Amino acid sequence: MISSAKSSFIAAFAEELLRAREYSGVSLDEVAAVTRISGEFLDALEAGRWEAIPQPYLRGYLRLYAQAVGMNVDKVLQGFDSGISTPDSEDSATLDFSSPLLRQPEHIGVTRAKIRAGWFTALTKHRKTAYLALAAAIVILGTGLYLSRRAQRPHISVSGLRALGCRERFGAGD
Repeated sequence: MISSAKSSFIAAFAEELLRAREYSGVSLDEVAAVTRISGEFLDALEAGRWEAIPQPYLRGYLRLYAQAVGMNVDKVLQGFDSGISTPDSEDSATLDFSSPLLRQPEHIGVTRAKIRAGWFTALTKHRKTAYLALAAAIVILGTGLYLSRRAQRPHISVSGLRALGCRERFGAGD
């Protein structure tokens, strides 16, 4: 239930919104078109029936309404916050700072960047091993490349060339 002090604040605040819109000469339909807020919610905003507006949207609707009507947005929101935040015995909640029911995980300081850089750090600690592994990889790749090219090249012997008619180059006198 809303306290009488809060309900009187809401009524006065809503009346101020209505007067500001009427003073600027803007109709409720124009405000609805500019802000894209439902006319039903705008009517509830001006009438002080804020329980009809979804509470997560109330502050945002006030901001859009104030902009559309030409009010000082910061002052409207400050007035709203100060009027709504008055502590009531019914609405206030207390925070319990006792230990949580579930044990919280300990922060160990490991980030993704540290994990990604870990292999490089390990290699720099053992440079001789890294250089040896690099040299072995180069030798293995070079040998594989040499053997693959050698297998692709046709192998023709000297006697095979002679049979093809290349006698002048390889000793025509034989």
